[in-house]
Amino acid sequence: MALGQRQVVDLLAEVSYHTVEPVFNQTLASPIGPGSNLTITLNPSSPIPATEYLYAGALIVVGWHGADAEQVTVQSVTGNNTFVASLVNAHVAGESVFGATFPTQVPTDPVWTQAEVIGYIAQAQNEFLTKVPLIFELWPPETILLGQVYQTVPNTAIEMERVSLNNPANNIDFAIGSITRLNGTVTAVIPTSTSSDTWTPGLPILVLGVSNNTFNSVSNYVTFPLETVSPDGTTLTWAQTGSNTTSSGGFVERPVWTRLYEGSQMQIAMQNPQAFGNMGIPQKWFEDRAGIYGWGVSPVPNAGYFVELLTSIRGSESLGLLDYFLVPDVFVMYLKFKTLQFCWTKDGVQASPSLARYAGARFDFGVMLADRYLRNVVMKVGGNG
Repeated sequence: MALGQRQVVDLLAEVSYHTVEPVFNQTLASPIGPGSNLTITLNPSSPIPATEYLYAGALIVVGWHGADAEQVTVQSVTGNNTFVASLVNAHVAGESVFGATFPTQVPTDPVWTQAEVIGYIAQAQNEFLTKVPLIFELWPPETILLGQVYQTVPNTAIEMERVSLNNPANNIDFAIGSITRLNGTVTAVIPTSTSSDTWTPGLPILVLGVSNNTFNSVSNYVTFPLETVSPDGTTLTWAQTGSNTTSSGGFVERPVWTRLYEGSQMQIAMQNPQAFGNMGIPQKWFEDRAGIYGWGVSPVPNAGYFVELLTSIRGSESLGLLDYFLVPDVFVMYLKFKTLQFCWTKDGVQASPSLARYAGARFDFGVMLADRYLRNVVMKVGGNG
C-alpha cells in the first residue's frame, strides 16, 4: 500500500548525507546478468575508485529507479571497478548502481551499519503512524469462536476502529440454475429475475453447494469479488482459477454485515451485568488496554462467526531498499528527522545531543501538522463544512 514514489534506498541516502557518510553512486560498464557469483564491472571514477565505498555484505540497488531494479548484496570487492554479486535480472550498460552503505570504519568499528539505520527508518515510520493513524486497513474476515470473548488483534494493527459481524442466518441466498467457468471467468445464471440494484460489482459473494465442488468457496468464508451483473440481475460473473467446466445447483450468497456498537467493558457491564455471562449473537465490541492490547465482544458468542475489522496499521519492521513507505511522500521527510535523532543519540564519535534535539523537534512538528490536518478533515466532513 505505497502512497508515494520514494523508497527506503532514497531516504537512506538522505540520512547518509546528513551524517556525513559517502553515498555510492556509479554506473555499469557493460551488460550483465542474470546469474550467480557474477563479476560486475563499473565505469571507472576519479580520483576515488568506483568501489571505494563497497564491502562484503553491503546492500546496493542495481538498476536504481529502473523497471529492472533489484536489491543486491555485495559478496566481495575484487578491484577498483569490480565486485562480485548475484543478479536476478538482466541489466544493460549505463544503468545506475546506487546505495548508502555507511562504510566509515566498517572493517573495525563502524559508526553506523546499514542494517541499523534501515531499522531506525522502520522504527521512525511506525512511531509516526502510532502518533498519527494515517493509514487504515480493512482486514478480511476474521473468526470469532463459540464461547470466546477475547479476540486476537491482526499482526500489523495499531488500534481498532470498526467491527462488523456476519451472521450466516442473515445472508441472502440466490439459487443457481447453471454455472460455467471459461478461461478463468465464472458465469452464473440465476433462474429468478432480480433487480441488478441488489448486486454491487466489487463486493464479495459466497458460492456454496454447487454440484462441481471446484466452483464453491474453498472454506466456510472465502469470497469472490463480483465483477459484472446483467441489467436484469440474473447473470453474474466473477474471476476464479480452474479448468473450463459446467455445473449446476447450489446458490450464490450475498453476505450481510452488521456493525457492532463500540463500548468499554465497564459500560457494557453496567448496562447489562450479565453481558459477559450470557451467550448470544455478539452486539457490541470493546478494546482492552490492560496488559497486552486486545479486543473482545459481548455477549459471549453462541456460535462461530466472521467479523470484518477496520484498524489503523503500522509498517513492516523489516524493510528492504526497494520498499515504499506507508506514510505519504509529503510526510517522509519527518521520518528522516526521527531517523537522524536515533543516529545522533547513539553513543559513539558522532553522538550529538543538540542535533538530536533539533531532529526530534522537526519530527514532532511533522506529527503536529499531520494530526491537525486529519482533525480538520474529520471536523469538516462531520460538520458538512
